[in-house]
Amino acid sequence: MLKISSYLFGKPDIYFRNEKKNVKVIIDVAKEIRERTDAIAMNTEILEKNGWTNEFNMYDIYYYPNFKVDEISKFNSKDHVIKYLEDLGIDLSVVDFEEN
Repeated sequence: MLKISSYLFGKPDIYFRNEKKNVKVIIDVAKEIRERTDAIAMNTEILEKNGWTNEFNMYDIYYYPNFKVDEISKFNSKDHVIKYLEDLGIDLSVVDFEEN
């Protein structure tokens, strides 16, 4: 089955590793993180309303469908999952896919 997740944010050094540290850089990174987390929040709301559950880990949120066994089979193909998520209005730019 395909795992669906969204990376929230990581340790500060990954955002500032190659940047000159100043107030503008901090503001830009904060804006980027805010835009990303806003999109993830919207996705989470849409998925929850459509029968999905989520699990928060240290840096990611994993999403799982709460469907009957016969319905879950439609989530075995990445193409089918992408189409399904697009139809729901999910912002795929903040979604990661991992195939088992």
